[in-house]
Amino acid sequence: MVTESIQDKIERYKIRAEVFFKDGVRSFIVDYLDNYYFCDVLEVTENSISVKNFKGRKEGLTETIYFVDIVKFVPYKDKSELI
Repeated sequence: MVTESIQDKIERYKIRAEVFFKDGVRSFIVDYLDNYYFCDVLEVTENSISVKNFKGRKEGLTETIYFVDIVKFVPYKDKSELI
């Protein structure tokens, strides 16, 4: 079984964040503490991303999330898109 190294995971999420930022894709992120982020990517750095939450308890809040803390990072899908 091949396991992804932490550095590989960080690189994968960094590339994804850069694409989402460039294309204006809204994101759904879950960190290792099971915190959920419904957000827009504002900035991508070497080790982290700055995001602005657009939904939920943290709506309007800008936060920094470190790539190493992310366990899920996918495009956000609204309920209407799931039907």
